[in-house]
Amino acid sequence: MNTEFLGANKIASLSFFMKLIMLGFVAYGLILYFPVSSKSINNIFYLVVAVPGFIWAIRDRARLYRAIRQYLWFLLPLFMLVLAVSHELKDIKVFLYLVLFWLFLLMLEERHVLGVRLPILGVSGANVVLLFTAIFSWAATGLSTGIWGRSNLLLGYAVNPVYTATLMMMSMVFLWVFFLDEHLQARGKWIHVSGFVALLLLGMVCATVFQARSALVGFALFVFLYVVFKRAYVLVFGAVLAGIGLLLVDGFREAVLARGLSYRPQIWEDAMVRVVDVCGLWLGCGDDGYEFLGQWAHAHSAYVSIFYEAGLVGAALFLLFLGIIFFLAMKVRSKWLLVAMVGWGSLITTTGGVFSTPHQAFWMYFWFPTLMAAIEVQQSRAAGTA
Repeated sequence: MNTEFLGANKIASLSFFMKLIMLGFVAYGLILYFPVSSKSINNIFYLVVAVPGFIWAIRDRARLYRAIRQYLWFLLPLFMLVLAVSHELKDIKVFLYLVLFWLFLLMLEERHVLGVRLPILGVSGANVVLLFTAIFSWAATGLSTGIWGRSNLLLGYAVNPVYTATLMMMSMVFLWVFFLDEHLQARGKWIHVSGFVALLLLGMVCATVFQARSALVGFALFVFLYVVFKRAYVLVFGAVLAGIGLLLVDGFREAVLARGLSYRPQIWEDAMVRVVDVCGLWLGCGDDGYEFLGQWAHAHSAYVSIFYEAGLVGAALFLLFLGIIFFLAMKVRSKWLLVAMVGWGSLITTTGGVFSTPHQAFWMYFWFPTLMAAIEVQQSRAAGTA
């Protein structure tokens, strides 16, 4: 990986303002870990993402109108989805935030050879360093006490283990897909396989340290799609071997299996029964403040939550939205789709939906790669390869 490939010679040509914006985006990607107020995180998003995206768009209205026309296949289903899950008129502002995020990403893609990959390279590199500090801390505690518990600290700060693990896994997958995969493949088959096994081991260790099975579901979805992309089924053997190897280690096995299924099947059953018997199958229950099983504020699954709040209409629109992106991204063998699988999979067993202000971590591990997959599809179309 030489400096020309990384576009280092073009970084210097970026304006001070653009360098500042990219650094701000890196800060936004990392601050999601830590106990910072939602208002502060939202303000950072507005300052470094929304405002620059808006300014870039209105500076060339012809470009903006052209982009809207080109991305109607994406924007229209997204608007219909947001409309379906909105409980009040003010909730539609989420669509505005997502559009501004999309415009910001388009701007970055225009300004540097690496585009969005440049700031995300910084985010991902920092995430891998943070992951290793968490692993060493967890291992030291386990070896000294004999208790291989769940890590919920990062650099001494309390964090959400599931969101933390998912963000770290997204970073690992990004680095693999965009920077390591082809580089190692060029050096030989078994070097490539060895690197992939190392990635699998690191992903499983990450899930173990934070006891984040939701993140592991997303990671497994990435592995499945990656193997399909590569048609290299020898990698399946590597995946199975890595998994069995870790489960044979007592500390890892105990940590992974310690928390069972965390009542998720019962929560989902409660949500579905209430929709069918009480609220209405087509439009759901809305944001009614119901506590699942008498104690949980949300359904611990974005997919179930959308069905609960917006019924079959909302769930169908959500699956249609993802299906459109998946089908078109598969046609162009989108690398960003591979990254998006981590977020798409993790949402099966976590969060209360995906529609909120940008202070939530899923804006980075779900919305960000999903938007980038859509952009990659359109870029391929423009290049005449889709």
